[in-house]
Amino acid sequence: MTSQINKITGDIFPVGCAFDESILHHKENPDSENTSYNTKYGVYQQGCELENVLMSWGHDDYIYLVAKENGTLPSTALFIIRYHSFYLEDFFFLTDDAATG
Repeated sequence: MTSQINKITGDIFPVGCAFDESILHHKENPDSENTSYNTKYGVYQQGCELENVLMSWGHDDYIYLVAKENGTLPSTALFIIRYHSFYLEDFFFLTDDAATG
């Protein structure tokens, strides 16, 4: 008999700050108990910009890294690939637009 390993990938979310309720199974994540991470901003500052936010690993980052290494897509396309499973409205406070109003 062989053992099978199942993995789940899906929406991405920032790590290092409080989990939004829209994130499935966030209560099972050990970071939800870390007092440094479970505030709105956690280790970040308002408007720090998404490229400065550590995101959960998923299929988006995998395809982003493959496409980036290939070097044929413009930066706008790479951004779309990387963040297409990210719910920006839940974490808008991390964008530079939030800092500038």
